[in-house]
Amino acid sequence: MKKRAGFIGLLLLMLALVFVSCGGEAPDPETTACTHGTMTVSMTEVASCYEDGYEDKVCELCGYTEHTVLKGGHDFEEIYQIAADADISICKLCGVRGYLIYGEDTLELSGYFGGDLSVLAESLGAECEVELLIDGEAVATATCKSGENSTLTAKDVEKKQHDITFVNHGTESVLIKEDNMKDLLNRKGAVLVEVLAGKADRYNSINFYVQTSDPSGDYYVRYKMQYEYSETRNNYAANSCTNISNYRIKTAQLVKVNDVTETAVKSTEVVPVLTGGEISLAVRQKNVDPSTVTKEAATEIGSNGFAKDFIGGFHGDERLTSVELYLDGDKVEIYGKTAGYVVPGTYAEFNQEATMYAWGTSTADSYGRPIILHTQNFVFDSNGVKNNQSAQWLDDGYEIDAFYFQMLTLVREANGKLVCEKVASFDENGNEIDSLTIPMPVEKQTSYLSNLENRGFRYSSDVSGVFAEAGFEVINDSIVPDRMYVAARVGTTSDNKMYVSFRSPTNGQKPVKGEVFEILVYYHIDYVNPEN
Repeated sequence: MKKRAGFIGLLLLMLALVFVSCGGEAPDPETTACTHGTMTVSMTEVASCYEDGYEDKVCELCGYTEHTVLKGGHDFEEIYQIAADADISICKLCGVRGYLIYGEDTLELSGYFGGDLSVLAESLGAECEVELLIDGEAVATATCKSGENSTLTAKDVEKKQHDITFVNHGTESVLIKEDNMKDLLNRKGAVLVEVLAGKADRYNSINFYVQTSDPSGDYYVRYKMQYEYSETRNNYAANSCTNISNYRIKTAQLVKVNDVTETAVKSTEVVPVLTGGEISLAVRQKNVDPSTVTKEAATEIGSNGFAKDFIGGFHGDERLTSVELYLDGDKVEIYGKTAGYVVPGTYAEFNQEATMYAWGTSTADSYGRPIILHTQNFVFDSNGVKNNQSAQWLDDGYEIDAFYFQMLTLVREANGKLVCEKVASFDENGNEIDSLTIPMPVEKQTSYLSNLENRGFRYSSDVSGVFAEAGFEVINDSIVPDRMYVAARVGTTSDNKMYVSFRSPTNGQKPVKGEVFEILVYYHIDYVNPEN
């Protein structure tokens, strides 16, 4: 009994020493922390976007283990994509990207596509059902789970621009990811309006991007609506672009749009399609009375009695009185914007009114003698550009040499490459009148397809994939054609420029005060990549 008592005493002494060395009592196994201050990490499994991880800590003194779950999941950064009018979410950990639909919410996008469409959906929480609608019609549903990709598929979709709607019927967020769409969802509608940065006291120039028919949806025609401004009033030379405050379509390019942000459209030029010059109204006076112009201008009158310069377009002597821009019916601010911005939509309306002044009449104190009130209503949509123009005569005594109500400086060749080498003309019923292939290069400017029965022109190419149409419709029989032709012009970037000049049906080359000329003109420049 003494030996057993001694053994028990020794055991109690050893336990006491252990407790003292640990600094107190052993931790209760029900607690979740050790107070000894000697916990060290013994094992770690890093969390991923799709699985939880863990971390184990062990007390060096008592061996107590603390187990912590490291919660997994995506770490999203949201970037607003203005072309989609939605936030695209990009995980900073794994790089997965897509559009978030919050619980019991919808996501509306659009895109140009056809054939079979497949979209991936992943729940970020509990299991839920997601529905896909195309142009308002339900085409697919999928049950989405956390950490898994579920597929929504639509078969044999007609190739065109479609509205896409996703409906999240669950309470947790769902990530919609692209499968075979190749950035399909990163665009909305057919038109992008890019207001360019300018001066605080000036109107801004504008780029109108019109989507082409190429199945990729990436190619647009970019029309540069240039704001011209000059207070110089004593320059009467040809092509002066002075005494002006006015908008005009200056150039256009076929571009591949790479990205669209709130401040800019990032694109790569494929080929120019319109060169610099007019696209609307340019007027030149003949038989100018020297007593009606300044002394300096009188010396510039040609021996034929013609004014030295046209008025309108980049020729000058045209000043803005009002201008407004609307996209899908909403007004877009275009004055004094020192930073650029982009708005996507389906159609844009650009309305401007300007006063045109007789050549040679402007002075330091006057813009000149008002001769025409010029109004324009541009519409940019998937069909191209339409421009309803009117010219109200404000004075008598102006004799017309040329009244070009419609022009189109379509590129024929650029950098040695054909753009649109074929041209055909059509009557008002769409019947072909004449056609030709203009050779490259053209050694001198030559006119073709001169016929007063022409009402439209079509341009095409066997190699570039560019196609264009242009034509007009006279409103209220207010004017009649005076001359009409396509001029193959030479230059670094040569073009096939369409000229259509008009006169009064009752007063010929001498319109009277109050008379109104009115016309609807259209331009449709399109493209389908010939390599696909």
